[in-house]
Amino acid sequence: MMTMTRLLHPARAAAPALVPALVPALVLALAVVLSACGTKQYHYRESVVSRGSEWRAQGNASDAPLRLTSPQLDGGFLSLSVQSERVEHEYSFDMVLHESRRSQAPNVAALAVGVTTLGLFCMVSSDECFGDSGEWRSGDAQRENIKPTGRTRPLIESYRERAGADVVLQGLDANGVLFAQQSSSISTSNGSLRVPLKALAEQLPQRPDHVRVITTLHGARADASRVAVDAGQLRPMNLYAEPWLPATEQQALIMARLKKQLLAGDHSGALNNYAALEALKLELPPSFLYYYAQSLARTSARLRAADYLQRYLAAAGEDGAYVQEARAQVTRLQ
Repeated sequence: MMTMTRLLHPARAAAPALVPALVPALVLALAVVLSACGTKQYHYRESVVSRGSEWRAQGNASDAPLRLTSPQLDGGFLSLSVQSERVEHEYSFDMVLHESRRSQAPNVAALAVGVTTLGLFCMVSSDECFGDSGEWRSGDAQRENIKPTGRTRPLIESYRERAGADVVLQGLDANGVLFAQQSSSISTSNGSLRVPLKALAEQLPQRPDHVRVITTLHGARADASRVAVDAGQLRPMNLYAEPWLPATEQQALIMARLKKQLLAGDHSGALNNYAALEALKLELPPSFLYYYAQSLARTSARLRAADYLQRYLAAAGEDGAYVQEARAQVTRLQ
C-alpha cells in the first residue's frame, strides 16, 4: 500500500524534502528586506537669521584722484592734508544659517535580534533597534544673496603714500600786484604736504606784503591748490632777507664777510662776495678791482684776473697804489 501511494502522489511526497532547502533562501530574502529598515539619512536646512548692508569702495586708493585740503600755517611752513577721493557702493546681504542633522530609521532585523536576546542587544545598541533623530548642528552664519542697492557716497581717506608736488610762491605788494615768484619741488609724507613758505618767501627780491601759494601734485591727479597768506599771517614769521635792506647796508655786511674770507685765505669763497658787491651798483674804489683780480688769479681764473687788472689800471691811472704790481702781473698772466 505504501508503495502504491507514493506512485499515485509523487509531488506530495517530494514537498517535505524541499522545505529544508528553501529555509536559508527565505531567511536571506527576509534579511535583505529588513536591512532596508534602519537606513541612515542626512537632512539639511537653511534660514535667514538677519539682513544687513555694507559699503565697498570702488578702485584702489593708489589710483584714485587726490586733493589738497585743510591748509594750516605751522611755523615757517604751510601744511596741507593729502586725501584720496573714491566712490563707495552699498550692497545688501542676508545672513544665512546652514544646519544639518543625521537620522536613522528603526531596524526590524535588529529588533528581531533584540527579541531573541531578550532585549540585551537593544540595550547595547538602541539606535540600531529603535532608530535615532540627531540634533541640528550649525556653524557660523554666512553672507549670501549679496547685491547692490544702487546707493553711492564719496569716500575721503588720508593718502599715506609718497607723491611729488610742484610749488609756486607768488609775492604780492600792498596793492595785490604780483612782483616775483619762486618755485620748488617737494614730496608728501604721512598724508601731509609741508611747503617751506618762509624759505621761499625770503628768496623773493623784496619783502612781500602777502603771498599766494599754488601747489600741484604730480601726475595731474588733483586740481591745483591755491592758498592766500596775508600780511597778518606773515608777520609772525619775521621774514628777513639781506637783499631787502638798503644797498648801503648790504654793502657793509658783504664787506665784513669779504674781509674775514681774505684774512683766512678763502679766495674761492670770496669770489661770491666780490660779485655781490658789483651787483649792488654802488661806487667802489679802484682797489676793489685789484683785490678781485688777486682772488681770481689764486683760483686759476687767469684770463678774468688779467681783465680785472686792466680795468684797475684804467680806473686808478698813474697814481694808483698798485699800478706797478698790476702791470707786472698782467704781463705774467697773458
